[in-house]
Amino acid sequence: REMKVINPANEFETRWVQGLIDRPMLQTLVSVKYFLSKEENPYLLKYGFIPIKKIGNVLILKNNLFLPLCFSYNTYITAEKFKRIPKFQKDVVLNKAFIIDEKQQNKFVGFNELFSINTLKNYSWNNYIEDIFTFRKNILTLKKQKQNIIEGAIDLNDRKLIFFSIPFDKGWSAQVDGKRAHLELVNFGFLGLVLD
Repeated sequence: REMKVINPANEFETRWVQGLIDRPMLQTLVSVKYFLSKEENPYLLKYGFIPIKKIGNVLILKNNLFLPLCFSYNTYITAEKFKRIPKFQKDVVLNKAFIIDEKQQNKFVGFNELFSINTLKNYSWNNYIEDIFTFRKNILTLKKQKQNIIEGAIDLNDRKLIFFSIPFDKGWSAQVDGKRAHLELVNFGFLGLVLD
């Protein structure tokens, strides 16, 4: 709802979600690596996806700008400010900052706050590629991944939030270097973990 993927006033959309089919930037942020299409010339070819194989009439595309399950941010924006941003710019802002509730701000002392989106009005394809490569510099290298456990390593030069592209659930817990750590609700429903 907050990303304008559905219209909460449209009862049909609340039951049958079309998903992120027309939002390639969001697909990248939630770790979509492959896309299947029956179209000869899918629109995603313009957004970093490349054809890798055709089976029958189904074309398999790979996202060359793929981001893994866990990558890091050092900038945030409050949900109140984010809600006032136009739909397209919401996707762009998520390439720059994670979203938190205003009540969480005291937990993010030392992080940069994205105050203005005016500088993002001329956001280009090259800016998008730069942002993806910036995210790729600080990713969690997975050592173990199962349905109920994710274990990995990351080396950071400064304080960052590790974003997990999986839904927030109170059943998840975290440990950093063997010590219990607190998981944060970020981006309207995803897991985040602050690391020094």
